[in-house]
Amino acid sequence: MSQHVADRILAAIESRLALVPALSGRVYAQPLSALDEARLPAAIIDDVEDEVVGETGFFPVEEQHALRLTVFVCQMASAASFRPALASLHHDVEQALVGSIDARTLSGLLTVGLKRVAATYVVDADALQKPVGGWRISFTCTYFLRSDQPGLVEKE
Repeated sequence: MSQHVADRILAAIESRLALVPALSGRVYAQPLSALDEARLPAAIIDDVEDEVVGETGFFPVEEQHALRLTVFVCQMASAASFRPALASLHHDVEQALVGSIDARTLSGLLTVGLKRVAATYVVDADALQKPVGGWRISFTCTYFLRSDQPGLVEKE
């Protein structure tokens, strides 16, 4: 079965996040409101956008893509332990995705590499009698492909 490069990139990111010990494999593509306390801490992948930012040729078209996504690293804990636990989780997630050359390139899938763009701290202190929230970390990567071969990465 063939997969588009964007889907292979997302699968590689999910695999790397699943290895973060504090997450214990809890990586989801669903809203925080769909999770319960037993499924936290978690990493939620959302706001995924795959945009063609450049192209040349008629057919096949050589395309440059920008894939953007957000990883929402979230948890629920007592007020006293919330910040320290979240700080550790934030560090471990960034280490898993951009902390080494192997992480940035998703084990060779990307040549330009994954980039961390921004992070926003979000907390809902009224949820479930304990603080719930985390860091929304934005990532982007560039990849190249031909329109007639959406599953093959063209190395730049």
